[in-house]
This record gives sequence, structure tokens and C-alpha cells, in this order.
Amino acid sequence: MFLLAAGVIVVPVGAYLAVDGAAQWAPFTYSASYLAGLALFGFFYLFHRQRCPATLVWLGSISYALYLFHLVVIDALDLIPELIPASKIGLAVVLVFLVSWLVHSWIEKPSIALGRKLSAGLRRDRVAARALPRP
Repeated sequence: MFLLAAGVIVVPVGAYLAVDGAAQWAPFTYSASYLAGLALFGFFYLFHRQRCPATLVWLGSISYALYLFHLVVIDALDLIPELIPASKIGLAVVLVFLVSWLVHSWIEKPSIALGRKLSAGLRRDRVAARALPRP
């Protein structure tokens, strides 16, 4: 609880004092987004033992790809000057979810499976090495 209280106080104060040095975000914007994220985390933590809707599970599974590729899709759509802003927003949302789902399905899941397979082999080797008698 102490760390939570410290984070609620230290991060906004640090933002106003421009501790990061770059000062890329306005202090109020940075503090507000940080505290909103903290509140959102706390809200969802209250329900962490309850069954989660399948849609939220799916969003959680593609969230890293969403994070990585949303700007790529938005920048690609900016190269099409004929799109009106409202259609660009709708198209960006659809394409970001599509690209994220494809990346998750074709890259993330196979890579995770391969990593688990390789690490299982390493664990077996370590267990087998421990079972050998020491000279």
C-alpha cells in the first residue's frame, strides 16, 4: 500500500518537476493519464477472481500486437490523402484489430509454442544432468 501511495504522489510531482528530462508530455496530461491507468488497473483488480468475458480475454491476447502495430496502421493510412477523417478513424480501428489478430495468430502464438518446446527440452537436459552421478 505504501508503494501505491508513493506512486500516486511521486509520479505526478516528478512530472511537474520534469524529472524525465525530455518533458515530451505536458505534466498535467502525463499525470492524468498515469493516474487514470492506475485507477483502471485498480478497478479491474477488484474483479480479478471473477469469470472474464471472452471478448476481454481476446482483447488481452492481442493487446501486445495492438500496442506494437497501431501506429504502423495509422501511419500507413496517413499515406492515403483521399480518405476523409471519419472514414480513416473507422478504417484504422478495423485494420488495427485485424493486423493485431493476424500477428498474434501467425507470429506470437507459434513463437510462444516454440519457446515452450525449447525451454522444456532445456529443463529436461538440466534434470537429466542433475541425475548423473558426480565423479
